[in-house]
Amino acid sequence: MLRNRFLATLLGAAGFFGFGAAASAQTVKIGIINSYSGFLAQAGDEMEKGINLYVKEYEKTLPAGVRI
Repeated sequence: MLRNRFLATLLGAAGFFGFGAAASAQTVKIGIINSYSGFLAQAGDEMEKGINLYVKEYEKTLPAGVRI
């Protein structure tokens, strides 16, 4: 009983926040927490370059009117 109520609440929240926001959004913003100083600076820079390359390569597969 409690499990069914939890699943129903979870699915309802996912539908409200996930599908409603995605259907009306024209620009999708992606944020990361990354390190750009210290001994992790090189890894952070490479990660940002990889993310930018992925977005550049797959931008054409997005639905019409959607930007990242």
